[in-house]
Amino acid sequence: MNTVLEVRDLTVTVGPLPVVRGVDLTLRRGEVLGLVGESGTGKTLTALALLGLAPPGAQVGGSVRLLGEELLGLPVRELARIRGRRIAMVFQDPLHAFTPVQRVGDQIAEALRIHQRPRPRRESAQRRAVELLDFVGVPRPGWAARAYPHQLSGGMRQRAMIAMAMANNPDVLVADEPTSALDVTVQAQVLEALAAARRETGAALLLVTHDLGVVAGTADRVAVLYAGRIVETGPVEAVLTRPRMPYTLGLVGSVPRPDARSPLTPIPGTTPTPGTAGPGCAFAARCPLAEPDCVTSDIQLLGVDSPSRAGLAGIDAHEAACRRVRLVAQRTAVELFPPSGEVRAGARGEGGVEGPALFSPGDGDPESWSRALPSAPGGGIPKTRGRTTPPVAGGGYPGTAGLPAPPPPSHGKPGSFGGGTPSTPGGRSPSRHRRPTPSTRGTGSLWPWTRSTPPAPGNENPGATPSTPDHGNPAPPGHGTPFAPGHGDLESQGPTARPVPGTGSPEPARSTPLSAPVPGIPGARARPSSPLPGPPHPAPSLPRPTSTAPPVPPAPELVLRVTGLAKSYTPTGGRRRRERAVVAVEEVDLEVRRGETLALVGESGAGKSTALMEIVSLTAPESGTVEILGQDVSRLTRRTARLLRGAVQIVPQDPMSSLDPRMPVGDIVAEPLYARRVPRDVVAARVPRLLGQVGLDAGDAGRYPHQFSGGQRQRVAIARALAVEPALLLLDEPVSALDVSVQAQILDLLLRLKRELGPAYLLVSHDLAVVRQIADRVAVMYAGRTVETGPVAEVFDAPRHPYARALLSAVPLPDPVAERARRRIVLPGDPPSGVPVTAGCRFLARCPVAALLAPGPRTRCENEIPRATQVTVAGTHTVACHFPHGGMPWQHIRTDRGTSGRPTY
Repeated sequence: MNTVLEVRDLTVTVGPLPVVRGVDLTLRRGEVLGLVGESGTGKTLTALALLGLAPPGAQVGGSVRLLGEELLGLPVRELARIRGRRIAMVFQDPLHAFTPVQRVGDQIAEALRIHQRPRPRRESAQRRAVELLDFVGVPRPGWAARAYPHQLSGGMRQRAMIAMAMANNPDVLVADEPTSALDVTVQAQVLEALAAARRETGAALLLVTHDLGVVAGTADRVAVLYAGRIVETGPVEAVLTRPRMPYTLGLVGSVPRPDARSPLTPIPGTTPTPGTAGPGCAFAARCPLAEPDCVTSDIQLLGVDSPSRAGLAGIDAHEAACRRVRLVAQRTAVELFPPSGEVRAGARGEGGVEGPALFSPGDGDPESWSRALPSAPGGGIPKTRGRTTPPVAGGGYPGTAGLPAPPPPSHGKPGSFGGGTPSTPGGRSPSRHRRPTPSTRGTGSLWPWTRSTPPAPGNENPGATPSTPDHGNPAPPGHGTPFAPGHGDLESQGPTARPVPGTGSPEPARSTPLSAPVPGIPGARARPSSPLPGPPHPAPSLPRPTSTAPPVPPAPELVLRVTGLAKSYTPTGGRRRRERAVVAVEEVDLEVRRGETLALVGESGAGKSTALMEIVSLTAPESGTVEILGQDVSRLTRRTARLLRGAVQIVPQDPMSSLDPRMPVGDIVAEPLYARRVPRDVVAARVPRLLGQVGLDAGDAGRYPHQFSGGQRQRVAIARALAVEPALLLLDEPVSALDVSVQAQILDLLLRLKRELGPAYLLVSHDLAVVRQIADRVAVMYAGRTVETGPVAEVFDAPRHPYARALLSAVPLPDPVAERARRRIVLPGDPPSGVPVTAGCRFLARCPVAALLAPGPRTRCENEIPRATQVTVAGTHTVACHFPHGGMPWQHIRTDRGTSGRPTY
């Protein structure tokens, strides 16, 4: 291999700040070099400087030689003749790289007519543009060539950008984050297009990315960039499997894996801003192995022992800029950067923060807490001069005749959801407010949906009836404890038929109530008595079983139930006004239980975010039912909807767009509390605790959103959502726009908050590696329908639906050996966006199984919509497919590596 690009001591200074500080790179013909690192390390600026595209005012130094010709210092006209012909770039955002007022085919043809000699005619160049679009796998290339950039999907635009970059057979391709913000199936198509472009042109590829999985499956060598300098470089197998720089070790440990659940290792702190790095190692401030010499003096790249590449020298050598190479070789990522669950209590720092409990009794006047909670209509707990009205004769409270009596006080753990009695907040006795003992301190809660209902004393079996009924009201089956006064309904009286509102006809009884009733919200239901996930509660003394069969633990109650949810949109203007409505969500069935995480996955356009918005809106859906804490949202009054809104909170995908830029963070976090009429002194005491719980300092309350990094803004959004202790937290792509290290910090935070506080999570994500790490169950969506649902381990290890199998096979592994040994199922075409209602399976056009079926069985796929059926004995795994797979792990599928994606089973 001969060298085509040689970079020596490249520096880029923007104003007085050095951003790139002495980068050396060598690229040989046909080779792929990966340039990786966090945001702000100088990756993109390095790539732009190679082509003379550094921003205005930037000073570029050093040497960049392309086939022996020096590029730095060339006149602009000379550079313009080289760019696009000998070195070309695939930009991160093709929507902004393409000219929006020119057709895509015309822009590709323009690149051909500018650089090729003799200059081709316009018609010939446009025919060549269509051929290039077809070569990189763009569906309907003729139509795509006539389309404008905004009319193409993200994956099609990226492939069109690759077609334009390879049009003149360059010697070097520079790809800047070509797969960021793309679905895994579209990402696989883009990577196939890049590989095809390299094979066709013989070009070398400089791949700039933060996705180590992409590098593992594509690159030959890798260079790790930190604070504008290369800190480790070498063959991709050596660097990713045996890193010798603490930063690289933490970076590899931060990447979630789709093939196994493993602890992530968030790197504490953030990358230094340009100009703040001292004379020594820039990573010393974040390095757990730093010594005094690391801070005062720098170190150059030195060779390290690499058993797999022993004896190699030069650019193939494995080198690291670290004094502690031998010590790093003896440590794992978890040992250097332990997750928060392994950090001692009280430790502070990004990614491993143990803060105080969110709420603690004693913050403010407890009587004012009670005044903040409105009572239920016709059944609340009246107050007389600050005291709870005593029970009337026969049990209950005034206005609650015939309703069950209140449960005994519950005992939670500090920082957990639960604790307190329904009559008074904070776990205080209804007859007298007193400071709780240390064993119960921290269990207070303002919000009725967060209160647990433990079994009555002497009746720990949740399915039994109390031996001594309280006030003549037996506990309903499945709960083992009486309900709160003034908040019962007909359903709470047990599994008996009840009249359907508006019909007078009896409704079939549920065998398992959704959950316990919620004080303050008529008919709503709170969390049950089963312990929360995480550190266990002290085990109660259980009666000796009478049979040898082990007792079956009760299933956690449902927080959310979605049945047959549908949502469609009708174009409001233009020529499409008279067209048929576009279906965004066709039929979605979901169940989320207390304390669990359900992940909703699929490609863009599958309807994931639309389903999430329908749930959080608390309005009647277009079709189907949505039940939250036992409440059908289509039957909510305005008052009950306002009361229930605090039980469901959302963390948006882009926190910057949801945080008011004119409000300090403290006011943003306090806003939900003020909306719930919490007294100001209580809010002032709780905001610092909320910030500490998500890993921020109390002093950050006075800063504004633009003064935080992306990961810190996401923490602010989480703190705001947790302010009212929701029973259900909706997470809409919470880590999609974050670096792997910051992503690991946020995932670690979410896991710790669920372990300590116990909310249920409904996670929307297209990153299946993230889902493997955080979710308990997963629901796969395609074209507005759920096609496979089950426990994460079952679905990931043995997917049954062809779409789920293709989705999982496209997720890159950060292990070069494993990634290159497995096969991808590359689906043809693009994912649908707004699917019209048609007969038959929605996945038929892209299904690799249907492509191999005989005409008879295929007719069933064409005419009949598959319904969800159980495929396991346990009944926890459902698949909506006429011909589901038998359960062989997807890693063992042999497939064509081309774009046809037809597997050979």
